[in-house]
Amino acid sequence: MSLRFRLAALSLNASLLLATSGCARSDSSKGKSDPPPLRTEPATASPMDDAGNKGPFIRDRAEVIVDGQKEVWLLEWRTAPDTVCIDPATFGTCACEGFAYGESGSLWLRRKQGDVVTEELPFDTLFADGKSKLVRWVPSADEVAAKKVGEASAIVARPVVPILVFADYDHDGQATEFLLQISSEPCGHVGTVAVGVDRHNPKLHVFSSVERNAQSLVLNGKKEWHEVRANKSASLLELACGDHGNKEELRFEVTSDDRGIHLVEKKRACN
Repeated sequence: MSLRFRLAALSLNASLLLATSGCARSDSSKGKSDPPPLRTEPATASPMDDAGNKGPFIRDRAEVIVDGQKEVWLLEWRTAPDTVCIDPATFGTCACEGFAYGESGSLWLRRKQGDVVTEELPFDTLFADGKSKLVRWVPSADEVAAKKVGEASAIVARPVVPILVFADYDHDGQATEFLLQISSEPCGHVGTVAVGVDRHNPKLHVFSSVERNAQSLVLNGKKEWHEVRANKSASLLELACGDHGNKEELRFEVTSDDRGIHLVEKKRACN
């Protein structure tokens, strides 16, 4: 039996176990603390739906306070997703950095106020191949070092990675944004965006800079976004000299003010 189908069968039982083990989660970094989100349950959707249900399937669910009002945000697979970055042939490759062990399919965010769904935001177009991807279980350090897929029973017994972890990345005083990885190439560059609402745009959206408001603001992973969150002025090294043969150093100077997030690119020729 292939690993994919072994995982499919085992994940159903694992999801039931996970449903009873969730707890409140918050995202914090040095120098700044946001009130923890009101988390009501862990992600419980199974990667494969053996019952034949067509979806949508809840990947994550969380309560968030927007302008003093409690809302429920649902991250859902519109149909049962496929597994991704679990195949031994792809696990450990640059394309799977941050996505292993994961799921792939059609993903959207739905916003509920009371019992009414007020907004929906699809994510598939953010991904180069038109298919959304999310990590579900984190590989162990030994699995990463050996570039070897672990045992299926051990993988699905791990906690499901929460996605709807809110923080105030734009410094507008509200922790109404979460991070979403959208790419993993070139090697070592994990393209990540912030999604949510802000005081200038109360609709669900992917955040952009003031200077390029028609273009998503993509930073290299959670580490850079946490730096932006912790400081109203951050200097981020995007490309170092020699990185993939690069002959220019590229830095993002990111600042935040009442208008939003600003980004200025600075380049320096390498010696």
